[in-house]
Amino acid sequence: MKSKKEQEIENKLNVPVDRKIDKYGWNFENQLGQGAFGKVYLGKDMTTNEAVAVKIYAKDLITKNNLDEQIKKEVQLMREIKSENVVFLVNCFETEKNIYIVQEFCNSGDLSKYMETKKNIPEAEALDILGQMVKGLHELILREIAHRDIKPDNIFMHERKDGKIIYKIGDFGFAKHIPKQSLMQSILGTPLYMSPQIMKNQNYTSKCDIWSLGAIYYEMLYAKSPWKVTSLVDLRNDVMRGVVVFPSYPIVLFSQNRSILSRSPKKARI
Repeated sequence: MKSKKEQEIENKLNVPVDRKIDKYGWNFENQLGQGAFGKVYLGKDMTTNEAVAVKIYAKDLITKNNLDEQIKKEVQLMREIKSENVVFLVNCFETEKNIYIVQEFCNSGDLSKYMETKKNIPEAEALDILGQMVKGLHELILREIAHRDIKPDNIFMHERKDGKIIYKIGDFGFAKHIPKQSLMQSILGTPLYMSPQIMKNQNYTSKCDIWSLGAIYYEMLYAKSPWKVTSLVDLRNDVMRGVVVFPSYPIVLFSQNRSILSRSPKKARI
């Protein structure tokens, strides 16, 4: 017997398609999300009825904002990564007007929405989520890729048939190859999860993403950001001071995990 979630998804997939590209079709009513330059729809492989996510970029907006190379880079990097904990690229197409990125569909939303609903996530569950994100990040580091925008909104959730929730790193719009002997200085990312090196415009490597995981882990446990700030200036000052206050409740047993919120790359370990 199908679960309520599975039935809802199947019902959406059975709606007649409005558009298609190659063997993939979608209905515009089934929108999953929207960004500044494109939209994401629930689609399907019309030969198997398997669900996919179809991200559509309007080429005129991409060109107008000089993002052509960034989109190509996003696709190239996603092609390289094969991990259960990274959103999988299925295919990519380009027409005169649009770029279509077809990727695996994650059926349980994202970590941001889950955190809003759950509030304080129990430590054992938070450690499982952290462990899965670390596995995904490990694959990126092995390939010398810095994501540079790891945040709850970009951690997607997929429930397997056995009920296990798999967490996957997605949205590689800011990602970049950073070879081991190279350093980057570009300021990209979401400030609340941005490492001190990026925030201070210092050189950084692909390991800058470890800091982001630490900030997310804190937020999962305590249902709030490590930083009590009202402006970007205050945020930068707090991060550079490196003083993180850990509330007395809930009690966290694995205190060694606090090291991933260390400003020193040598101390930041998982």
